Amino acid sequence: MAWLDLTQGATGWSLVDTGRMNEIVQDMSHPATQYSSLISFVGNYNRMLALRSLFPHNNVLRRSSAGVIRLHLSIITAHNEYPIWFAESRLQDLPAVGECPKALWKDDAGASSAPARMRVIVVLTKPTAVYKADPVEVLQAVWSVTDPDHVSLSVIDLRGRYQLSGPALFAPLQCQGLLFSAAHQAFLWHRSLPRLLYSAAHRVDCLFLSLERLPVSGAFSEGLTELLVQSRTLKCPIQEIYSFMASALLMDAYPPGMHQFRPDHVFDTLYRDLWGSAWRTVGEPDGSGHSDAIRSYFAEQFSRISLVHTSRAIRQDELIRFGRRWSALTLPTACVVCLGRWAEHQTSCRHGICDTCVTMFGQRTRGVEYHRDLAQCPLCQGALQLTVRQLPPTKRPVVLALDGGGIRGMVTLGLLRALEQRLAGAITLPEIPDLTVGTSVANSPRAGSVIGTDQVYNNTSAAEACRRFPDLAQCIFQPGYSLSRIWPWLGCILNLVRDGAYDSGALERTLQQVCQPGRRVFDVMPPVAAGRRLAIVASRTSDGKPVVFPNYRGVRHRAVDSAYQRIVSHGASQNPLLRKAFFRSKHLSGIGVLQDGGVRCNDPHGIAQEECRNIWPSAQTHDLLVSVGTGYVPPAEEGTDPAQHGCSSLQDKAPFRLWRAYNSSPCMDGVEAFKEELNHVPHPLRTRIFRLDHALADLPRLDDVMRAAELAKKLYTVPDELVRAVLATCFFFELDEGPTRTQGQYLCRGSVLCARREPRRILERVLVEFPGPELQTGRGEHLGRSDDDDGCIVCGYYRKKVRFHVASLDEELSIMFKGSSGQQPIGGFPATVRQFLHLQQSDAVFGRSDHQIDQWPPQRMCYCPRGVKRVRFAEPAPSRKKRRV
Repeated sequence: MAWLDLTQGATGWSLVDTGRMNEIVQDMSHPATQYSSLISFVGNYNRMLALRSLFPHNNVLRRSSAGVIRLHLSIITAHNEYPIWFAESRLQDLPAVGECPKALWKDDAGASSAPARMRVIVVLTKPTAVYKADPVEVLQAVWSVTDPDHVSLSVIDLRGRYQLSGPALFAPLQCQGLLFSAAHQAFLWHRSLPRLLYSAAHRVDCLFLSLERLPVSGAFSEGLTELLVQSRTLKCPIQEIYSFMASALLMDAYPPGMHQFRPDHVFDTLYRDLWGSAWRTVGEPDGSGHSDAIRSYFAEQFSRISLVHTSRAIRQDELIRFGRRWSALTLPTACVVCLGRWAEHQTSCRHGICDTCVTMFGQRTRGVEYHRDLAQCPLCQGALQLTVRQLPPTKRPVVLALDGGGIRGMVTLGLLRALEQRLAGAITLPEIPDLTVGTSVANSPRAGSVIGTDQVYNNTSAAEACRRFPDLAQCIFQPGYSLSRIWPWLGCILNLVRDGAYDSGALERTLQQVCQPGRRVFDVMPPVAAGRRLAIVASRTSDGKPVVFPNYRGVRHRAVDSAYQRIVSHGASQNPLLRKAFFRSKHLSGIGVLQDGGVRCNDPHGIAQEECRNIWPSAQTHDLLVSVGTGYVPPAEEGTDPAQHGCSSLQDKAPFRLWRAYNSSPCMDGVEAFKEELNHVPHPLRTRIFRLDHALADLPRLDDVMRAAELAKKLYTVPDELVRAVLATCFFFELDEGPTRTQGQYLCRGSVLCARREPRRILERVLVEFPGPELQTGRGEHLGRSDDDDGCIVCGYYRKKVRFHVASLDEELSIMFKGSSGQQPIGGFPATVRQFLHLQQSDAVFGRSDHQIDQWPPQRMCYCPRGVKRVRFAEPAPSRKKRRV
């Protein structure tokens, strides 16, 4: 079958790879553990004779004229551990590429200045025979070779080689890390071919290519530095530190599926410079001796890797051993398990852990997709009750952005309560967003952060928050001086002197009820809430620049010259108490003097979009963004000026004009901020953004607690489109297998799954909001009714198998719920099939960073407990033996 071919087009000659190697690899029984060798045959008639003799079971004559080079799999060795591939090509009737003005395999820079070296193989059938002329001398005379440095003779005795077993035959290659599996060979071939075409002198770096989906994290340097600093504080023996570090690197370098590259080469190439940087940071300019010691431990631990005892198991054993003596080890920012990623979650034993390590060391949560239970700390083995919610790789986040507004937060809660009521208990407010961003408090408390904190940390529903909010407002807005009630003018002077209108003590006491005393921004989350991201927005007093306090660290750091500052906590000084993030103008150690975020960014939905890209870089955008306001006064008719005074009025003097402009600017007015930021959103993405707000006759003062009850009694509504969008984005799609080419199209098979708890209750609400719902593609291809699924009624598991066709893997498509009331795409769409293949890591032939081996093709099963099935054999009833008379 054709493997490589030359075709001529309008722009010249092209080398075409037909994908024959991929076909062979897919047809092999175990390509990940079969180590193939490639033999090339070039010739005419004698080539065919040799192929018939060596591979009699392969029909090499069939379609032998197709392609320049053809590739075959030896049928006899197809199911062996060491199969044979053979490529064959003729020398006659090749395309005349000399007429092409530029051959693709020629380097643009011109011919190489390196001396040309010819390799000649002389096969001696009788090594003991005496020849009239030395073959080497004949070659020197023919090619006029005079420089002895250009002549080298290698004698390889192949006698008896065929008698060796496969392991003995390929043992030297395996020891050098040069024995690649068939799956790895196919991957390296496709990645290295383009480079070789443009530069014949290009060197293929197999280690570099294997790390295409497994790059070494830049956080390793900081994690290693933190470990060295903390270990010196605890006075850990240096030998134990060597072993602890080496096992972390081993787990990073050799996930299941990785080629067994030589450990010394891997360490020197990937990690030696990181160690040198870490040692220099802690004050040792020359850390080569330490690096050599860690390299020895790394090589020793590598020798213990097997199919049963993986690098993860070796790391787990090392964590347990190290944790018995040094369980007090905590790292400020790095994951204590892998040392190479930022800690995203804090355990009750104060050991930070990243999402990837949660996947590695946790268990699948029963009843919901992409939730992991961590019952034990990997380091100290302490008991945990931690359930981490993760974003499915093919889904995008749902974001909730909350404006600030004092007691006007009652409007925010009223709108959220209306949304919760429309969902009818199918999903509660805390379960909806993956990220909540709210504006913080200063001289006047901002509702956004209080509501967001109560929702994320306390799992409070919107209805419960509505009931509690008026009482909290009464407690917060207490004047600092009783005399200010009698003489208001005296109150104004006192407020200016003390930089606040209300008693900060009452404010802190009230916020402690919401946040719990002692809780920090990046802290231990409640058992069911880990994985919900919260960001509190404040601002700097020096220039008003927004400052974000997250309860996460994210994957990507913000640039220095970005529009806002994100605080990544490096300890208690930069991880303030949560109640101190709600403050009047105040100095925080290690951060600076901050103030209310509402004076600069009252509507934080622009910051929320950028934070999505920092937390989930692969998602790039969101499935749904809901911005919730705190009430507004409908504007006057366009083109009219509400001012009734002339230009000479006192109201038009500069101070008053500047004050009015500031109050109506996007800094303070959430409505104007939303409109301005929406101008920078591409039109196709605007359908994923909703703004909830409520028109009021007049806006109450931020501290007018007497209006809270009035606002609570108002009737709030939310659009039907938002309700349908919330329900639809609870679901997502994943491929179950690779697409297959049929009749000029690609047939794709996959499953629609649910990313939230209680999928059956959510599905019941889908039936209400989408009457007669069915799943279909954007092109109108019907995928079946959404309630006619392939899940499990017993445990509530939801899975809808679907199949559809696309003309190209790069064709953008959508899967949506469609009913008589409308249609709405599910989470993750629109997207292409190639994007799904990439996000599900179908090409991760060298392993995954989370060490999962059952993700492609995915092994799907419901949540029912797996028991032992007893097989009962029914024996036939005994019959009387018949005797011949």
